[in-house]
Amino acid sequence: MAKYIQGTGFEIKLPDVKKLMQKFLTEGYYVNGITPSGERWSKVNKTEIFDFLKELYTQMYNQTMVKGGYGYITSIKNYHPDNINLDDLISMGINGDVGVRGPYYFQDADLYGAKNYSDNFIHIFTPLIYGVDFENEQARLYLNLKTQNVVAFCKELIKKCVEPTSNTEKLYPYFKFADGKRTDQFILYCSAKNIKHYVKIFEEIKLEHPNLCENCEKLDINLGNINNWIGFGESSTESGHSYSSVRKEAVLNFLEDLEYKQKLNLKTLNVNDPRVVEAWNNNLLNLNVDPVNYVINNSNTVLKTKIIDKGPEPV
Repeated sequence: MAKYIQGTGFEIKLPDVKKLMQKFLTEGYYVNGITPSGERWSKVNKTEIFDFLKELYTQMYNQTMVKGGYGYITSIKNYHPDNINLDDLISMGINGDVGVRGPYYFQDADLYGAKNYSDNFIHIFTPLIYGVDFENEQARLYLNLKTQNVVAFCKELIKKCVEPTSNTEKLYPYFKFADGKRTDQFILYCSAKNIKHYVKIFEEIKLEHPNLCENCEKLDINLGNINNWIGFGESSTESGHSYSSVRKEAVLNFLEDLEYKQKLNLKTLNVNDPRVVEAWNNNLLNLNVDPVNYVINNSNTVLKTKIIDKGPEPV
C-alpha cells in the first residue's frame, strides 16, 4: 500500500516499512547516507568551493560593516575579503578563528587534507550572514545531488531564498553538503511551516536548471519522498541524534535483538514473523521513531500529519 503524509502545499510518500525490514534482515546494517555512489571530494572543483566560501565571507563582512557584529563574529573587521587567502578560509571554518559557526563550518571535512573522518560536511549558515534568527529546526530535506553540481545548486538556492522574485517569502536557509560517498549529499534544516516554501524553490531550480538536479531521483529508501526527488525526515527528538543516526541505532538494536538475544538467523526470517514485528516495534519506539510511518517521530511529532492510504502501488 502506498501511504502518504498530506501537508499544506506538499505530500510526502512514506517508505514501505516491510521492504525496509526485509532489506535490513538480508543486507545488515544499511542506513541512510552511507551507500557508495562512486564519487569523492576529488570530483569537486575545489577552487569553486573556495570561491563560494569567500563569497559568503564577503557578504558577512559587508553586512557586519553596515550593521555591526552578530555575536558569533569576534574579529571579522580585521580580515578584509581582499586579503583573505585559502588558509584563512580553512582556518575560519575549522577552528573558528574569525567566527564560530559563521558563515560556514567544516564538520570533519577532509577536502583540504586537514582531517580524515567519514562524515564530511560543510555547513552553510545564511542566518549568520544577514544577522537573523535561525528557523526552528523541525524537519530535514535531502537531495542526492551530483558532487559537481552542489556549489551551483547552493548558489541558486541562496539567491532565490534571500532575493525571492516569486510570491515565496524571504528565507535564510541553514544547510550542509557532503562528499560524494553519500546518498544524502545535500541536507537542509527547516521548520515544518517552511517545508512548502523550500519545496517550491527546489522545484523552481529544477525547472530552470534541470542539469543541477540530475541523479536526485535516486533517493535513499530510508527517506520520505516528495515529488519523486526530494527526501524528507522529521528531526529527531533524541538528544545528540540526527534523523539518520537515530534510525541507524534503532535498526542496529533491532538486528542485534533478533540475532544475539533471540539467537535467530536473520536471513531466514520473514518480516511478518511476530518475533520480528515485536523487535521492530520495540526498538524503534525506544528511540521515538514511529515504527509504522518511520520518517516521523512516534510522539511529540511537530508535523500535524494526516496519513492517507492511496491503495496498492502500480506494478
